Amino acid sequence: MDKVDKMPIDFMDIMGQIQGQENWVFWGGVLLLGYPFLTILFGELANRLKQAGHHEYSSIFYSLRNVVLPMLFLALLLHKLIGYDNNVLVVKMVDTLLGIAAINMFVAFFNILVFGEGGVASSRQVPKLFLDLLRIFLVLAGAAVVISIVWEVNLGSLITALGVGSVVLGLALQDTLGSLFTGLAILSARNIKVGDWIQVGIEEGIVLSMNWRSIVIRTRDGDNVILPNLRIARELVTNFQAEGKWHVEHLDFELSFDHPPELIKTLLLKAALVTPKVLHDPVPTARILKYDDHAIRYEIRIYMNDYQALPQIRSDFQCTFWYLAKRYKLIFPGRYHQFYQPPKELIPQTYNTVDEIADLLLDINALPRSREQILPLLEKARHLSYMKGEFIIQQGAVCGFIYIITKGRVDISFENDLDGDGLIDDDERIKVYDLRKRQFLVFKTLFNSGPSPLSARAQNDVEVISIPVEALEAYLVEDRELAHEIQQIISSREEQVTDLLVETLPEFEYGAESSDRSAIMKGLFPELEKKMLEAKEKGKKAREKGEV
Repeated sequence: MDKVDKMPIDFMDIMGQIQGQENWVFWGGVLLLGYPFLTILFGELANRLKQAGHHEYSSIFYSLRNVVLPMLFLALLLHKLIGYDNNVLVVKMVDTLLGIAAINMFVAFFNILVFGEGGVASSRQVPKLFLDLLRIFLVLAGAAVVISIVWEVNLGSLITALGVGSVVLGLALQDTLGSLFTGLAILSARNIKVGDWIQVGIEEGIVLSMNWRSIVIRTRDGDNVILPNLRIARELVTNFQAEGKWHVEHLDFELSFDHPPELIKTLLLKAALVTPKVLHDPVPTARILKYDDHAIRYEIRIYMNDYQALPQIRSDFQCTFWYLAKRYKLIFPGRYHQFYQPPKELIPQTYNTVDEIADLLLDINALPRSREQILPLLEKARHLSYMKGEFIIQQGAVCGFIYIITKGRVDISFENDLDGDGLIDDDERIKVYDLRKRQFLVFKTLFNSGPSPLSARAQNDVEVISIPVEALEAYLVEDRELAHEIQQIISSREEQVTDLLVETLPEFEYGAESSDRSAIMKGLFPELEKKMLEAKEKGKKAREKGEV
C-alpha cells in the first residue's frame, strides 16, 4: 500500500493524452478524407462553370483548389497534427501565405460579383486598369493586416516605415508617378480613346495608342507625337471627333451691301450641300454675323463626321462658293481696295454687259453674225464660270438655257444607275462626246421644257454664255439659217448618242421620240410652228375672201 500511495494517478494527464489522441484521429481523418474530396469537388465545379461559359467564376474555384486548399491543408497539418506553436517560423510563413491567398481570392470574387458581366457595375463602364489597381491595393492592405497579426508587427510602425519610403520614392519619381495616375484618370474617365481626333496645346492629331505614361497621336503631316499624360492633365484638351459625334466648322465671308442677304445665304447653303463629305443632317446653316464698315459679314456652319478631312472639305467648299459667286457676280469688298488699284493688264476681263458678251462671241467666232444681228439675242445672256467636275446640266433636270462654250471642255455623258441607289459612280457614267470652245451645248428637250437626256459636266475650268431658250426661239424666227444649223447639230448628235448607247447598252431604248429632222424642228421651235400655222390659216382666209 505504501508503494501504491507513493505513485498517485494523475487523471488530468490521462485525460489530456486521450483527448490528444482523439484530436489527432479527428484531424487526421479530416485531412485524409476532406482534402481529396474538396479537391475533386472544386475541380468539378470549376470544369462545369467553364463549360457553361462562366470563365471568371471557374477561375475562382481553380484558385481555391490549386492555391488556398493546399495552404489550408498545410496549416492544419502543422497546427493540429504536428502541434507546432504559432511562433515557429514555418508556421508563420504558412499562415501568412494562407491569409494573403484567401484575401486575394475574396477580392477576385468580389470583383467578379460587382464588376463582372451582369454585376452591379459592368466592367465595360469601369476600365480594367482601374480594377486591377484596386485589386492590388486591397490585396496589399490585407497582406499588411495579416503580417501584423501573424508576425506580431505594429501596423502603425509598418505604415510609418512604408510612408517614409513612399515619400522618398515619390520625390524621386514624381513626374513618372504623375503621368501614371493621370493616365489612370484618363483611362478611367474614358473621355479620350483610340481613334478620336484631339488637340493638346498646339499639337493636333488622331489617337493611335494610350497607356499609363503617354498618348501617341498622328498629325495630318503623318508624324507621330508622344504626349506625356502629365502634360495632358495641365493643358486644355479638345476632342473634335468622339465616337458617334459630328464636328461643326464656321466659315466667314464679307460681301457687298448691294446683294440681298437671302440670296447670299441661299448660295452659301447651295455650296455647302454639294461639297463632298459635308453632312446633310444636320443641315448646314447660314446667317448674318454683323454689319462692318464696308461689307456684311456672313457665316456658314457646315457639319462633318470626318474631322481629319477638314482642310480638304474647307477648300472644296470655298472653291465651290467662288464659282457660284462668279456666276452671280458677287462682290467681295475689302478696305485694301481703297488703297490699291492693280494695273489694267492684271485686271481679269469681265463680261457683264451685252456689249462685252457680244465682243467675246465675235472674238472667238462662235456666231458668224454681225454685232447688230446678235445684240437682240444677248439681251438676257450671262457669262458664267464652272469648276472642274461641276455639272452644267444634270441628266433628268429641266434646263431653260442653251450654252455657248467660250473656254474649257465639257463632257457629255449618259448616267446609268445600275444599282439603283441614286448615286452615279464612275463605272455607271458613259461618255458619249465632248464639247469645246465655240460649240453649242444644246439638247432637243430644252425647247419643250423636258428633262435633259444627258449630263454636261465641266472637264476643267469652263466658261460659257447662257442664253434663255425663249430668247433663242424668238431670235430664230428671224434667222432661219441659224435655226437650220442648230437643227443639224442636234440631229447629228442625237444619232451619235443613240448609236453609241444601243451598242453599249443593248437594252437601251431612246424612247418614243423620233430622230426625224422635221420632228426635231417641231420640237425645237414650238413658237415658230405656231406662228407658221397662224400664217397659213391667215393666208387661207385671205384666199377665200379673194384678197389674194
